[in-house]
Amino acid sequence: MSPLPAINATLAYNAQAAERGWPSYCDATLAFDSAELVDMLEIWRAAAGTRAMPLRSDLTARLLKSHMPHIAIYERIKSEASRTRYRVRLMGTAFAQVYGDLSGKIVDDVVPAAMVPRFHYANNEVLDARLPLRFVSRVDMQNKSYFVAEYAMLPLMDDEGTPAMVLSRAHFATTRSWNDVARDIAAGRVPTLKN
Repeated sequence: MSPLPAINATLAYNAQAAERGWPSYCDATLAFDSAELVDMLEIWRAAAGTRAMPLRSDLTARLLKSHMPHIAIYERIKSEASRTRYRVRLMGTAFAQVYGDLSGKIVDDVVPAAMVPRFHYANNEVLDARLPLRFVSRVDMQNKSYFVAEYAMLPLMDDEGTPAMVLSRAHFATTRSWNDVARDIAAGRVPTLKN
C-alpha cells in the first residue's frame, strides 16, 4: 500500500494539532526512538502478512507477551446517534498507571472533555489511513503532563475484516519536556525523545 494515506493523515492531524493547540505530533516516517516500538511494528507487520493489516485475533497474548503492560486497544463503535466513539478493549498495567485503568469504558465518558477530540482524531486518522502512525504527545491525564510519550498506533481489523480497532503501544519518558519537543516541531524537525 502506498504511504500517501499515512502522509495525508499526518498532515491532517498536525494541522488540527496546530490549530487547536494540542501538545501532539503525528509522524508518518515511523522513525521510532524506542526499540520496543520498532519491535511492536515488526510484530504487527508479520501478523498482517500480505494483508493491509492484521485481524485483532492474529495478535495473541502469547505474541504480545512482552508488550502487554504497555498497550491499549481501542475499538471504534457507533453510538445511538451514529456518532463515532471508542471503547477501551484492553489496557495494560503500565499504560493504566499513567492513564488510569480505562478497560471496558467509553473514552468520551472517562477522558476530560477537552481531550476527546484529540483522542478521536488520532485514532480516526490511523483507521482511515489503514497504516501505522507514530505520535509524540504530552500526557495530559491524571496530572502526568511531565511525561512525553511516543506511540506506535497500529490499525487492526475485526473478525469481519473491517478496520475497527487501534492498538496503541506506548513508551512514556521524562527525558525531554514537551517544550523541547515543540522546539523540534517549530524548527521543522521530526521530534525525538532523545536528548
